[in-house]
Amino acid sequence: MKTSTNSNPVESASQSDPGNGDAWKRLWGELHETRYETHYEEFVLEALLERWERASTVSRFVVAITAPTSAISGWALWNTPGFRYIWAAIAGTGAVFAVFDAILHMNDRIKEQTLLLIEFRTLSTDLATFKAQMNIGALSGFNAYVNAFLVLRERLSKAKSKLRGDLWYTKHVQNIAQSRLNALFPR
Repeated sequence: MKTSTNSNPVESASQSDPGNGDAWKRLWGELHETRYETHYEEFVLEALLERWERASTVSRFVVAITAPTSAISGWALWNTPGFRYIWAAIAGTGAVFAVFDAILHMNDRIKEQTLLLIEFRTLSTDLATFKAQMNIGALSGFNAYVNAFLVLRERLSKAKSKLRGDLWYTKHVQNIAQSRLNALFPR
């Protein structure tokens, strides 16, 4: 009897039971797709979070420089020729940013997306661990791998259900996520 020194369960299973090898290949394929999907959402969230943080920083800066000083600066500049219009534009911009921040709830959005990003990163790590378990044959029997995979797949489904539409989700963000995926999963 030939013993396999290969730790890859797909090849080991196909050598001992050719019918079972197809099931292993399908599981590997599903794992690859799940990892790909998880990383895509992770990379999109990173890009979206970067944009929300940038918008929040700009908004806070504009509001901060206009709000506390608006009355004092406004009084001083209002009677200076030419500055009346400049100050009106600055104060108006500050008001627009304050309203923009209040309507979009930027801080809540940043918090929400940070928590989702952590969830997707954790899932990515757990999927990589599962892949390693498959490579070394850490679990006993094909059904144990299927059950472990289904738990991971359910976590992905729950995490994706928490995603919602986003103002910053543009073709550019999709391209950023795709280029990161292409680097992680070269063809």
